[in-house]
Amino acid sequence: MWATGKGAGKACLLRSSDDGGRTWSACREIAEWGWTGEIVLHRAANGDMVAACRLSLEQYLPKHMGIDHFAGIGTSVSGDNGKTWSELSMLYAWGRHQTSMVTLDNGDIVLTYVVRQGYVDTADGYPQFGIEAVVSYDHGRTWDLDHKYILAVWKGNRKGPDAWYASPQRTSTVLLPDGSLITVFGTGYRSSPPPPGAQNHIPQDIALVRWRPHNKELTADDTISSADFLSDTRNVFDPRTSKYAMTIVS
Repeated sequence: MWATGKGAGKACLLRSSDDGGRTWSACREIAEWGWTGEIVLHRAANGDMVAACRLSLEQYLPKHMGIDHFAGIGTSVSGDNGKTWSELSMLYAWGRHQTSMVTLDNGDIVLTYVVRQGYVDTADGYPQFGIEAVVSYDHGRTWDLDHKYILAVWKGNRKGPDAWYASPQRTSTVLLPDGSLITVFGTGYRSSPPPPGAQNHIPQDIALVRWRPHNKELTADDTISSADFLSDTRNVFDPRTSKYAMTIVS
């Protein structure tokens, strides 16, 4: 599975195998995944397939300014093993992407992702970045955006066009035997401009957060979920600035 590009006339193509990867089908365009890329597939507990897609909406492309941090997240579900797919359910219009999914023992799906845009600047004008997670209680059909988990938040170390150097990269989350989760991600929070002749800013670190979704009763608040997915209510957030989230404590 891969994308031919983000724009008019571009598409996400899917190939499938029924024999353990020995042979593959012809490429098939998934029309419901237009303007997306970096798609992550996951098998839900009920057998459905869930696709978490990186959105690149046309109206936000001019804001990219040479970087791709204004992409968002949409999800699509297949109930027939990938033959057909639902229209995208829009979670975030911009600033959040690079997802990972894991199914808990009770069937809930946890979706983790990076936050590269959408956190307000600090009082002294520095950007903030982070890692978040949301949960689906219906096998990926809907997501509880109003009770998201803030797994990590950090303050950028520079302003201006190179402020993105401190941003996160990717997420990967696994379920441990004791029911806790480990989310791994890349971060440039210690980064500095690349030295002469180098292509990338350094250092780029790998961080881990061990955490556990709580089992307390949730409020009925749906302010974020019911807001338009293009709105600031959905996409802009003021996190509590800290280092990385603390690991589980007894």
